Amino acid sequence: MKRENRKEKFVKNPIFPGGKKGMQETVKKNLRYPKTAFANKTEGTVHLRYSIDRSGKTFDIKVVSGIGDGCDEEAKRIVSLFKFRMPRNRAGKLTFHKTLQVHFRLPKGKEKPVVPQTTAVTYSYTTNKQEDKNSGSYSYEISL
Repeated sequence: MKRENRKEKFVKNPIFPGGKKGMQETVKKNLRYPKTAFANKTEGTVHLRYSIDRSGKTFDIKVVSGIGDGCDEEAKRIVSLFKFRMPRNRAGKLTFHKTLQVHFRLPKGKEKPVVPQTTAVTYSYTTNKQEDKNSGSYSYEISL
């Protein structure tokens, strides 16, 4: 005798508000490209593994493969902002493990040139040898 297919699963997975598109929008809205990665023109994908507790909060966020230059820390920060809706499970208090890929791509055509901000001050004092020893002129030059 065949068993009936049940539409309902025994263990229900956590649900992110808005589904996959909602998660993509959250990442896109909160992603801040790290300054060192922008200066070094670092691009790539950070692979993360994280856990979701019974209240829907993320914890134990680990970088499986990263690209460095601050991108790994930024991806971890974004995942720590996630809040899942936890359906009621018959199995009790569960912890779920998920993976995520966060893509870091430099914006095309909107790149701002990185201009080093230096300030230089030039000071000079000149004396008039023909006139009095106490007379002289000062000049200042400030360049930004």
